Amino acid sequence: MKKTGTFAVVAAVLISAGVWYWYQHRISIPASPIMVVLPAKVSGNADAAFLADAVSNTLSTQLEGISTIDVKAPPTSTEFEQIAANAKRASLAYEANLMVASGITSDGDRLRLEVQLLDPATENVLWRDAYEGSRSQYLETIQRAAEGLRRVVRSSSPALAALEVTGGPEAELAFREGEFYLDQFNSHRNLSDFDASFKALGRSLELNPNLANAAADIARLYAIRVEEQGQDSSMISEVQKWTKRALDVDPHCGRAYFVLASIDSSAGDSAGRLTNALRGATYAPDYAPAHLMLAATLRGSSTLGLAASRQARQTEPLFLYAPVAEAGYLHQLGRTSEAFAMLDRHVLSIDPRMSYGRLIEASLMIELGWLDRAEPIFKALDEHASEPGAMTPMSPEMRQRFAITQREFGIRGLDVARVVEMVNNPKATPLEVMVALEAVPTLANSGQIEDSFQVLQRAVQTNVVIPYDWLKLDRRLDRLRKDGRLGPIINRSRDQFDQLIRSLDEAKSRGEVPEYLLQPIADVRSQVGM
Repeated sequence: MKKTGTFAVVAAVLISAGVWYWYQHRISIPASPIMVVLPAKVSGNADAAFLADAVSNTLSTQLEGISTIDVKAPPTSTEFEQIAANAKRASLAYEANLMVASGITSDGDRLRLEVQLLDPATENVLWRDAYEGSRSQYLETIQRAAEGLRRVVRSSSPALAALEVTGGPEAELAFREGEFYLDQFNSHRNLSDFDASFKALGRSLELNPNLANAAADIARLYAIRVEEQGQDSSMISEVQKWTKRALDVDPHCGRAYFVLASIDSSAGDSAGRLTNALRGATYAPDYAPAHLMLAATLRGSSTLGLAASRQARQTEPLFLYAPVAEAGYLHQLGRTSEAFAMLDRHVLSIDPRMSYGRLIEASLMIELGWLDRAEPIFKALDEHASEPGAMTPMSPEMRQRFAITQREFGIRGLDVARVVEMVNNPKATPLEVMVALEAVPTLANSGQIEDSFQVLQRAVQTNVVIPYDWLKLDRRLDRLRKDGRLGPIINRSRDQFDQLIRSLDEAKSRGEVPEYLLQPIADVRSQVGM
């Protein structure tokens, strides 16, 4: 009897342990799955690095066929590396409740793909499997992996159809390779990445001549060089040639319009830039840079700039320049506490090393009167800006804006003398005046009336667009409103705003205004009394 009792106790303990283990490791799928596929870990062939982004993009495209799962556009490997390849931070950025991690080994012509489904909260592996095939079976291998995920996450949904790509797996791989090196070139500006991207995108067009995005991506390669080198007629000619090819294939190629908007910006064509930026955001709704470009083009209204930058952030949460811009527009509209919370939640909790985000954080702290909290940030930026891993702005305009903002602020707060000196310089660039303009609410609110008007009048002289809704609605400017000098500035800003609204009305009649802008347009009309 004793032995029987002992066995019963042991069995009960083992059963309890088994139930506990099952409870801890059971597959628990959220009722409303929000999934993001992370860049793959790559091993094997030296020339296979691009598979990191190829796998995540092709697999995401395949998984979009499951209508009951919200599959987010995947981050690029560059974006993922900037947050130290931290899956938890990525899930926080995407607000995802399921993550897909993978590893791919390229050995000669053979591919081995290992896939895991992760719970971001616990980092538990909910499911895993491995798939093998030749390079020519790449699309089939991805399809089998997607099917495995479907059976775990949504077993009742219909089986996924095979992914059809004109030109087959080689066209898909060539396009993804071109995009990978385009992203590398945009981030690091190494000409070897330009060459690798150009070669791969050209090969994808040979295999699929109707791939408009590949032609648009080649145009963007040249547009980045224009951004770096200035108005080079041969480079601009290449941009125009490749955007034309993209639009000849697909008149609604949003990426091509995005590239044209960036060139219009360099050439000073504001009307053409707005038209192309609107088309880019309308026809490429899943392309975050197009929405951020539109935000920059809508300078006549901080409300509309806010809406477009917010869309960029929601489209690609690890494109961190979008929430930085969003915080800037909130600050312009006098919503400084909200801007600070936005920056903390969507930038610095994701990547604490982002120098530009840290600088904006410190400037907002000064606006909120937290000088003691801002001081160590400024010191750290000065001491560690050149260290590896410090995320500094990648484009020339962002680097210039970073440098200008650094000149404006110091440990003791806004350096008024520097701001005035900067705008009074006859050689001041429009960007310098534009950044100085952002200091006007602080100047006005602290009683620096003459300095405020110096900046505002310099903005008028240099044709910098002053947001009309900001001038009308920002309570921090109230001390300026009784001064007769403000009237002509408001009138000029109103004329620019009216032109912006007319252009938007015309674009709307052509179906070229993104849906997310329609309500903000109505709101800002009402706010300014139109």
